[in-house]
Amino acid sequence: MEIDSCHHLDSQFQRVFTFLKKEDLLKNTMVIITGDHGEEFMEKGRWGHNSEFTEEQMRVPLVLRIPNIEPTRVNRMTSHLDIAPRSSSVTD
Repeated sequence: MEIDSCHHLDSQFQRVFTFLKKEDLLKNTMVIITGDHGEEFMEKGRWGHNSEFTEEQMRVPLVLRIPNIEPTRVNRMTSHLDIAPRSSSVTD
């Protein structure tokens, strides 16, 4: 079931990227992919989240795609505190 969920989510990401490319928006669009929690897949004997404070359950995925910035992997502790939604309406 988890694999099906991941496959479905990947297909939705593909739809977004396909649209951004088609509309020529990708070159000027920052894309942020994150979650509200980590997930354990039996690495420490548990499945899911909210059952233990294991690294797999506490670490939250964060992927940034920023135009004109070369891809890199960050292996140090980071924070989501600076990633916040806009305070005003999307339509303004």
